[in-house]
Amino acid sequence: MARNRWWLGAGALAALALVGCRQESQQSQEGTSPSSVAEKAQEEAEQALQRARESQQQASREQEQAGTAEQDVQKAERELAEARQKAQEEAQQAGQAQQEAQTESQRAQQQAQAAQQEAGQAQQQAQASAEQQGQAAQGGAGMQQQEIAGRLVEVSPDEIAVGPQQGNEVRLQVNEQTQVLRDGATASLQDLREGDQVRASYQVQAGQPVATRIEIGAQPGAAAQPGQGQQPGTQPQQPSQGGGHEQADPGASQP
Repeated sequence: MARNRWWLGAGALAALALVGCRQESQQSQEGTSPSSVAEKAQEEAEQALQRARESQQQASREQEQAGTAEQDVQKAERELAEARQKAQEEAQQAGQAQQEAQTESQRAQQQAQAAQQEAGQAQQQAQASAEQQGQAAQGGAGMQQQEIAGRLVEVSPDEIAVGPQQGNEVRLQVNEQTQVLRDGATASLQDLREGDQVRASYQVQAGQPVATRIEIGAQPGAAAQPGQGQQPGTQPQQPSQGGGHEQADPGASQP
């Protein structure tokens, strides 16, 4: 801007010098008075200065407009850069959201598959439990507790034979779960002897009668006949006076 002003000033002085030369030349040629020539030269110089000022103002305005335009360009460039950065951030966020959605979808599918597997296993377990209950219900009819009383006619490690007062002998399997009692006290299978009076409780398991409880020394008239249901552990009924044969106590002295 200072350089422009210097050039304008120099141009104005050159214009004044040129006007002065012309006026002197005209004055010498026309023979005009010096005062009129000076006034005219001063007037032309003022007009030249006015034009120089206007040119300077115009240049200042143009320079100011150029600076404003440059600022606008810089502002537009900044806004463009910010818009690009924002677009990149939004694109990155959208990509992350898409990945999270895919991960969540896969997790949901896995959970659904696990739930289906658990439901299938629960259904299988329920069916198996129902089948077991049905089998137990069917087997329970054949495992009704029964009793027989009589004399031991045969004893082996895994089987005994009981001969009731009436009817055929009954063979019963014995095992480690068979409970043996003698006169109310706990005994073992080795304490069984042929000829002992016993009362045996048994169940039919897999088509075979299995003894669950054997009481040695029980009265033969105290038990039900084979096939009649009776709860295990019931005490034998005492025979009526004169109606039954009492078993002699092996430890009693003879008269």
